[in-house]
Amino acid sequence: FKGWYLDNLFGNLWRRQEWEIYAPTRVGQVLRCSARVADRYRRRDREIVAQEMWVRDEAGDLVARSVHHQSFLAEQTSGEVALRDPASKEGAKQGDEPAGEPLSLELRKTFTEAMCNEFFYRSRNYHNDKAASKELGFGDTVIGGRMTLSCVTELLTRHFGRGFYLGGRLDVKFTNVLWPNEPFTTRGIITGRRVEGGRTRADVTIFCEKADGTKIIVASASALEG
Repeated sequence: FKGWYLDNLFGNLWRRQEWEIYAPTRVGQVLRCSARVADRYRRRDREIVAQEMWVRDEAGDLVARSVHHQSFLAEQTSGEVALRDPASKEGAKQGDEPAGEPLSLELRKTFTEAMCNEFFYRSRNYHNDKAASKELGFGDTVIGGRMTLSCVTELLTRHFGRGFYLGGRLDVKFTNVLWPNEPFTTRGIITGRRVEGGRTRADVTIFCEKADGTKIIVASASALEG
């Protein structure tokens, strides 16, 4: 959707995404999307715009609902973007992690510039062009949030299967920037279980973290078991 970004694109980043998933999407399926600007708020030196979106199938049934929070610098329009110290971010310390049962697998990946080019093949932007990234105040190409988010959903789908794509919930916070060629791991911890409609829903905390322990994503999720 166009028209909801603020005018100052310098240093803009994904901040957060929330998802409610009700049905899988199939190859060739026609979907209808609608959206609205649901909120606008301030966090430190940034303005955040929240866009709420609904995805429906041809029958009008809800496939998914999401809220995307985009972060824009409030005053700075040039120079170099000053990123917060990773150690001060949410989930930065090992002691901040909850106790629980690790998921059955971890994902270890490294995104290269070639992969960014393939993923964002339609246009040159700060996710696949270092010069474009520097124009927005970043020192290198910024790995796109859709790429790191896909690791979270892959992990949940591989562990829970239908329990995630037929009833998953996801709240993802993007806590640090990922650069090309940085190895990172996506892992999860089941922190609790509860009964919902006669079935068991598992609550999960998920981390995407670099080799030095820097968290690039801290997420809360849930999925149905059994």
